Amino acid sequence: MNVIDNIPPTASCFNTSVDFNGESNMSLNVNNLVSASDNCGIQNITLSTDNISRAQIGEVVQVTVTATDYNSNSASCVAQVTVSGRPCGWNSYNGAVGCGSSSAYNPTSLVWSLTGSNCYYTSPYTSDALAFARRSLCGNGSITAQVTSINGTSMGWAGVIMRESNALGAKKAQLMTNLSSLHRRELRVVTNGQAFPQQFASNGRYFGC
Repeated sequence: MNVIDNIPPTASCFNTSVDFNGESNMSLNVNNLVSASDNCGIQNITLSTDNISRAQIGEVVQVTVTATDYNSNSASCVAQVTVSGRPCGWNSYNGAVGCGSSSAYNPTSLVWSLTGSNCYYTSPYTSDALAFARRSLCGNGSITAQVTSINGTSMGWAGVIMRESNALGAKKAQLMTNLSSLHRRELRVVTNGQAFPQQFASNGRYFGC
């Protein structure tokens, strides 16, 4: 006697998140989205979409997960995938050993939030300790940023920097502010050479480029 199982499997979805750090696309892992079981075993699990693109940063994507058993019974549930991260080509970078960093980007307000810990270096400024988000630049170009706030247990500097590489002693040009009456400029024109900080009046302007 053949017994046909008409009982559908059980499927319980999980909400998850993805965080872009320079990638164009990210694949979803079924194991992070659903727990499914059936007396006769699960034959396959499918997703309404198994790929998230960086264009979806800031969205909550609804993903329908369908589990099917060996008797073609199926059950579905919906997982919510929160998409965060950095825009096209940008990623976080730890600027030096012992200098922790992280970055986040709000695609609605277009505001970056960066954090750094133990990022401190002194004269002769031959090896940097900087926390930053980065992207590659080929040929001529520019980056303009406005520093709107700096918070922490000790006052830091924030701004923009262009570097020949991510090596600690790379050639660089950077312009920073601590939101006081001063700006700070640093240049290193020889690899592993000394950088030469210069401070000058900000005149109430907190843009760097």
